Amino acid sequence: MYVSLFDYPWFLGAGLFFSLFIALDLGYRLASRNRANSDPAHHEQIVSLRDGMLLLLTFLVGFTFAMALSRYDHSGALLVEEANAIRAASLRARMLPEGQQAELMELLRQYADSRMELFEAGLDVRRRQAALRRADQLQGRLWDASVAIGHRDDSPTFVEFMLALNDAIGLADKRLAAKENRIPFITWALIVFIALCASFTAGYSLEKPFWLLSVALPLTISVTFSLIADLDAPSSGFTGTGYATTARLQQYLHSDR
Repeated sequence: MYVSLFDYPWFLGAGLFFSLFIALDLGYRLASRNRANSDPAHHEQIVSLRDGMLLLLTFLVGFTFAMALSRYDHSGALLVEEANAIRAASLRARMLPEGQQAELMELLRQYADSRMELFEAGLDVRRRQAALRRADQLQGRLWDASVAIGHRDDSPTFVEFMLALNDAIGLADKRLAAKENRIPFITWALIVFIALCASFTAGYSLEKPFWLLSVALPLTISVTFSLIADLDAPSSGFTGTGYATTARLQQYLHSDR
């Protein structure tokens, strides 16, 4: 795991706003120096180019937003499935004999704590890696303890516990894969390049300076990009999911102590 600029979506948006504003201003200044809009035929061509660039940008932004939103929904669904699997494993563990129940419940509590630690780590790479290592160790301890019990107990209740535990472990791997499945950098590079070109041509098409366009266009694009990056960011931003779900699971497992 690593941290990139796209993990800080609103800083990304601020930087992009100033870049687009500068590109638009440069376009206007260059057109004014060259008197590019003094000829109506040339101005019409420039406006056509501007509209085409903005249309292309709209298409790319819509495509990228849909990509980020689908991954965001998928990650949220996996998190709920994992919490349900851990809760199901704890319910089945409570139905086991007391001697078997105590060790498994304690390990499940520690495992839920490790999943919460992953959220609390945020963008701290060391804390995230430590939380993942602890979760992997607890998975191993849970599985080893379950296998040891399975040699003595092959009841339907214990089989159901093993199935729920297997689901929880598998979903942890799926969640990690979903977190790492980000919007490709080449996609970001393309839409940022198109956005800069669109801002430049918008400025180049201006016959007179217009402050509303100079601010509104870069602001709209940068806010939209920030939202997309926010949806795509695994551990940061305002649209992060899962903290409340995992907190409820943790509280539930610790409530019967």
